[in-house]
Amino acid sequence: MSTTEIETKELDSLKKDAENYRELKKLFFEKNFGSTPKSSIELLMFHQFILEEESSNMDHAMSGLTKYESTSDFKIACKLGITPSRVRNLKLKEQLVYPRKNVDWKQYVLKMMEHVRLNENDETVELTIHHPWMFAQIKDYIESQNGQVYIQMNESLLSLPIDSYVILVNAAYGRDDMEKEEIDRLKEYMEKEKRTTWKDVAVKALEWAKKAKDSAVLLKDLLIVLGIVATK
Repeated sequence: MSTTEIETKELDSLKKDAENYRELKKLFFEKNFGSTPKSSIELLMFHQFILEEESSNMDHAMSGLTKYESTSDFKIACKLGITPSRVRNLKLKEQLVYPRKNVDWKQYVLKMMEHVRLNENDETVELTIHHPWMFAQIKDYIESQNGQVYIQMNESLLSLPIDSYVILVNAAYGRDDMEKEEIDRLKEYMEKEKRTTWKDVAVKALEWAKKAKDSAVLLKDLLIVLGIVATK
């Protein structure tokens, strides 16, 4: 790194520090002196801290995704000297009070799809969603589409029946309600046949999910493979 680059980096850091101070000053003097709640000040400081952590560990600037290894609840907790559960709660509050428009849960799902697991005991698809805000958005979307999310002790574990996973994948590829009729047919099929065909359906659904990024591969293709609908 050249001298000029070092000086530019130091100047950017000073500008950021000044901006952070102005934000803190505005919050502190917004009400009567000293009356701003301690929790509000802490949340602003956490927001500033988490932005710095994320900006230095960005996987894709446009999608708002960060490398989890460096922004995990545990690692942040170690840096701040608080518990991981408190970090998780602060992440949720921070996104509510200081929302960032470039945080796209659909991009996050596509990124994490390669880590999907089948749980044969519960007959579910499992996906680890590290960021609590992403988890909350995904859960809300699935439930808004009349899907199901099974609550687990592990707050990062998203556990879904097959039809709900299909709803999630459909949305992640930008299709949303376009194939609602097909999703309803898959739900009916799973309800009738799940004991004898669950694993077969699950494996085929995961294979379909990997191919579905091709805009020509629709949900109907999965239903044809399963024999739920006939080919034209």
